[in-house]
Amino acid sequence: METTRKKVLIKLMLFAIFVAFCNLVALKFYFYWTHKWVDIPMHIMGGALVSSIGLCIIYFSPFRNLFLSNSKKVYIISVLIAFIVGFLWEVFELKFGIISSSLFDRIDSIKDLFDDIIGGLIVSWYFTRK
Repeated sequence: METTRKKVLIKLMLFAIFVAFCNLVALKFYFYWTHKWVDIPMHIMGGALVSSIGLCIIYFSPFRNLFLSNSKKVYIISVLIAFIVGFLWEVFELKFGIISSSLFDRIDSIKDLFDDIIGGLIVSWYFTRK
């Protein structure tokens, strides 16, 4: 069990480093502002990352059999994790003036939440296959 945990944590850490690196590159070269599409894969990867972390925490906890007993529960929990964290991120951006409450930013926030959910769905699909 310990080697499995180590392998999973190493993969998660490498994925987190990759997402952080992509974000730093996008920020440094202003890709979020010059290439609007860059936001889409970043939200998908962000949703995948937080869902992966959440599912791994549950998987290695005593609640594993309760929450991850079938693939339907895995999909629901993964999507919920991605949605909740994505929603909190959008609230954070609004609160600190990164986005406004304009119609365009509201629509963009909804799109971002869908992208987060897509990331959660990808992870739940992968998780149920492994």
